[in-house]
Amino acid sequence: MNNLAVLDKNNTLNSREVAEMVEKRHSDLLRDIETYIRYINQNAKLRSDDFFSESTYHAGTGKEYKCYEITKMGCEMIANKLTGAKGIQFTALFVQKFNKLEEKEKQTFYIPGTYAEALTLAAKQAELNEQLMLENEVKTQTIAEYEP
Repeated sequence: MNNLAVLDKNNTLNSREVAEMVEKRHSDLLRDIETYIRYINQNAKLRSDDFFSESTYHAGTGKEYKCYEITKMGCEMIANKLTGAKGIQFTALFVQKFNKLEEKEKQTFYIPGTYAEALTLAAKQAELNEQLMLENEVKTQTIAEYEP
């Protein structure tokens, strides 16, 4: 898996969500993930980014906390460490979620048939990118206003 796929939050599950799915405290799951990362990084043939990507979230108080974005391979690793009903249920849930994500990607993927369609698609994408950049700027300014 390339790093772009790891960083795409649409292709990952957040560790808070995974903690809820496996009925585990988030802090305990973070500890486990950090142990997995340590062991993975001891092998030059493995990259922990293929499994887990460090991220953050803001609590209701506005304080920032650590979390991880977990890839499908990371979920498989977590599932392999679980036993009994929790392990089976988590495996079923994460497989179901990732299969839905993959199906959604298939449905939204479009290859234009003509040059004109390609140009139209490129123009629409450029417009969408500009809109998202503007929204991002507004949100960045709003966040800056709330920071001390």
